[in-house]
Amino acid sequence: MSIDKAEFKGQLAGMLLGDAGIFKSGGKNAYLTIQHTEKQKEYLLHKKVILENLTAINMNEYKGGTYRKNPSTNYRIKTRRHPFYTRLRDIVYKDNHKQINKTWLSWLTEEGLAFWYMDDGSLSKSRSYNKSGKYRISSRRIYLNTCDFSLEENELLCDFVEKKFGIKFYPNKAGEHKGKVYHRLVAGAQQSNKFFDIIRPFIIPSMEYKLDMEYQ
Repeated sequence: MSIDKAEFKGQLAGMLLGDAGIFKSGGKNAYLTIQHTEKQKEYLLHKKVILENLTAINMNEYKGGTYRKNPSTNYRIKTRRHPFYTRLRDIVYKDNHKQINKTWLSWLTEEGLAFWYMDDGSLSKSRSYNKSGKYRISSRRIYLNTCDFSLEENELLCDFVEKKFGIKFYPNKAGEHKGKVYHRLVAGAQQSNKFFDIIRPFIIPSMEYKLDMEYQ
């Protein structure tokens, strides 16, 4: 590994909170894979460069999406199998599902936060008319879409991010399906700006739109 191990693990922690997955089927050791749409190809290539510090990477283009007549173009990267990914899967996964625990969460760095937000973050701006009839933004907030994790895991994430980075998130009900309630993390404008100050140095150009609070 040609980069600092703590730095690499911090980056991976953010990717695993987001879109990265680790699989072991059909071999002794596990591998990591990530996929993104064509719009996010630059972002995927950014991840590829980082992951190549450990193993070679295969990148493939494929068609997907729900529109059979005009399927979307997607890209997938896949690492080589490696004992490090095998050990990492044993830490991160339980019963073939990612599970938040303090061991791998403690690896998260500021750059890892940036990967997490670029993967799963969204910026919401509510608009309204003021008394003079002028159209304005009435509120701003950001979400981290952590719906795959339980409420208890979301609460653990909130507690960790506040203690380590000083940013206050709250669990927010995202929806309900077949009696199961899904949650995500939310932060208001003041906390969002503090969060953006931390992650901005690590945001790649094609993802900077996720930081646009529109104060001008």
